[in-house]
Amino acid sequence: MKVSIIIPVKNGEATLPFCLQVLSSEHEIIVVNDHSTDDSCRIARQYATKVIDLKDKTGAAAARNAGVAASSGELLVFIDSDIIVRPSRFQRALSEFRKKNYCAAVARYSDSPLKGISRFYNSYMQYKYRSNISDVFCTSFAIISKKKWIPFKETLDCLEDVDLGQELRLSGTRINVLKSLQVTHLKKINLRNFHVTYLSRSRNAMHLSWSYLKRGIRFTDRTVTLDMKLAVALLPLSFLHPLGILMHIIISSRFILFYAQKERTSFVVIGIALYYYALICMWLGIVWGNIEVAMRIPLRTRSPQGATSV
Repeated sequence: MKVSIIIPVKNGEATLPFCLQVLSSEHEIIVVNDHSTDDSCRIARQYATKVIDLKDKTGAAAARNAGVAASSGELLVFIDSDIIVRPSRFQRALSEFRKKNYCAAVARYSDSPLKGISRFYNSYMQYKYRSNISDVFCTSFAIISKKKWIPFKETLDCLEDVDLGQELRLSGTRINVLKSLQVTHLKKINLRNFHVTYLSRSRNAMHLSWSYLKRGIRFTDRTVTLDMKLAVALLPLSFLHPLGILMHIIISSRFILFYAQKERTSFVVIGIALYYYALICMWLGIVWGNIEVAMRIPLRTRSPQGATSV
């Protein structure tokens, strides 16, 4: 069964070589260049079977769809340009996918080689993907049968992976979490994009969930477990009463213990501070998104030509 690996890239020269050089040349490797202004395109041509330059469109969704259109494989593998997949693990993942007759699957993150905020973000993603089933088609690393493929919505400015996960679920396609594969994430995250990630994704998730509710469809995300939902929902109580703080610590204890087992004591305190900062950003994003929905302020989307519009 032929495999097509699709990698969108935009100004990814710092991580793209590490991503590409470990991939086997026996597979079709398609790199889609989303208007990069650095050396990404030149690097891609050293390793990839095909390099596609986006013309009229822009965005990760458009890049992945263009990669699928140019692919010849029966299995589609999506990898972000800041992800490393060891060859032996890649083959084990393909074997698991085939032996268990999966239609779609995503991977977990390994322990991060990075430090600071990037390492905490990686640990939080590890915690989210402990389940065997996902409602998010997480494109850090994802495999899907071409027969089950549904195009990404190119009008979405972000969360296109979340939206596709919902559409796959509605079509009857289950997204499994691979047990045989953990991928290494090389993305460096600073405080600014950490803040923007949690705030904007939560805000946009509210718009997306309400859009499904208007269609009479319940929006689900099993990667967000009950303790994570309660931690965000009950966050204001921890500022209003001392018992609220205690209750919140109890609710958050599963993640805190998970994180403490992975890190040195000196960084656990910093990590817990980042965890509560992330919760605040998520809570604000949820409130922001719900207010916009109530006031009928539409979510920012991309026009078919790639420009962001309202």
